[in-house]
Amino acid sequence: MYFVRQIAKLKAQVEGQGLSAPLMSPSEGPRVAKAVVDTEALEEAKASLGAELDAEKQKNKELEDRIEALSKDSKKAMEKHVQELGDKHKEELMEAQKKLTSLQQKESSLESELASTKSELMSTKDTLATTTSERESARKELADFKENSKAALERCAKMEAETQSLNKKIKEQEDEVQHWTETANKWQEETKNAERLVIVEASMRKKLQVELMNYKGNIRVFCRVRPFSKHEKRDKAI
Repeated sequence: MYFVRQIAKLKAQVEGQGLSAPLMSPSEGPRVAKAVVDTEALEEAKASLGAELDAEKQKNKELEDRIEALSKDSKKAMEKHVQELGDKHKEELMEAQKKLTSLQQKESSLESELASTKSELMSTKDTLATTTSERESARKELADFKENSKAALERCAKMEAETQSLNKKIKEQEDEVQHWTETANKWQEETKNAERLVIVEASMRKKLQVELMNYKGNIRVFCRVRPFSKHEKRDKAI
């Protein structure tokens, strides 16, 4: 009965696990399917063993019935027959005991395999729970990443618009600088021309001044320093 309860409990766990099959990873699905197949094979083996045990019990019952029927015959024949049947029955009982022992060993082995399969299923269940948690976390991170990406794209679009505006202003400034540069170059050329005219005019003025001085004559002024008078010396001393 314990064996049957364990099989029923394991089957229920496997069926319960099957409900969450969509959460299984491709590597864990075959393991759970193999566990289910092994469980069904164990149930079939248990049923076969139970049938063999029932057959042995029926056979033993038939032997006992035959012994009771033979007890009605003569005492000697009965004793001899009973002895033979008893010996045969003992042999059969020993054989049945051996089979029962072997079946019990098989049952113990099957229970061990069931326990191992149960442990693997529990481990798989824990792994699935962990995988589900990780998947939910990954989904949340992906949603956050999408939000951040959307905000980043909006910022990029805004920065691109600002860049275009700045490029337009820079182009206008460059055009203005080019205009003033051309104006400055023009003024600089005019200044150079004016300087050349001023130099020519100064040279001509100097030449004309020399000619004028030649025409009027050079004027020379001569002077000398006289010493202080007595009156000036006295005023200075005071």
